[in-house]
Amino acid sequence: MRAPFLAFAGIAFMAGLLAANAFSCACAVTSVSIVFVGQGGKLGDLLNWRWLQGLGTVSYSLYLVHNPVTGAFFRLARMVTPGVPASAMLDGLIWTGSIIVCDLAATLLWALVERPSLRVARRLSLSEKPDVARENLERT
Repeated sequence: MRAPFLAFAGIAFMAGLLAANAFSCACAVTSVSIVFVGQGGKLGDLLNWRWLQGLGTVSYSLYLVHNPVTGAFFRLARMVTPGVPASAMLDGLIWTGSIIVCDLAATLLWALVERPSLRVARRLSLSEKPDVARENLERT
């Protein structure tokens, strides 16, 4: 699987370079890094950064909130700075603020909804519940 994966990652990287799409390049480099570190058995050592683990913990919540939070943050930022001309510096500050606010919102959602839901799910034993699929098969 290594050769097809590397070919795909290489194509994604080159397409990103040709289209001046930094996101595609970053995705290709990140995926290759994760695969090689994982195949070397070093995921627990080399990529065990506390902030990265925290981001992974809230990743589903981040997936759920990033779009509305980013949109609201950018709208609010543009309302607060109506006379300021657009610039790379201003956009960079707004993006940085948006990322921080998205991470905070995701952490809050994780703490208030996702973590308690996971605790409840762990308390419910799957072995105590009947296997509905098996029962349906036995009835037919």
